Amino acid sequence: KGYKHTLKDLHIIATNKFPPQYANFFKAGDVVAQFAPNAIVCSRKPELLYANSGIRGVNYMETEDTALMLQNMIDKNVNFVIFEQLGFSSSYYYLLPCLAKHKDIFTIVYELDEPETFLFIFDKQKAAEWLKDNSK
Repeated sequence: KGYKHTLKDLHIIATNKFPPQYANFFKAGDVVAQFAPNAIVCSRKPELLYANSGIRGVNYMETEDTALMLQNMIDKNVNFVIFEQLGFSSSYYYLLPCLAKHKDIFTIVYELDEPETFLFIFDKQKAAEWLKDNSK
């Protein structure tokens, strides 16, 4: 038989602080909720952002093709992107190369340390222009 938590146990678990990487992720979402409550945020864990701050979110496309990722963000009407360090993640493999390659399309508007977490504005118009200029 499995371990059964008592209500007291569950209350203790529920009131524990989040690990720093999750606290930073939620703080970035709270910034969006405060200043742009109707925005769409692209991140690795949009469900958690919604549960924490009510912010609508979408996942980024898991592709190494930055053109596909940009087009997907345009199609999903993304306004902001959060780069986080929630652990061994696809963020480093898929999202980071796109952010690094397109520094003119993603502008940092909020950052936190320990661990580094970044909130970017996604410039859809610049992304569309880049896609047009670089289409095959």
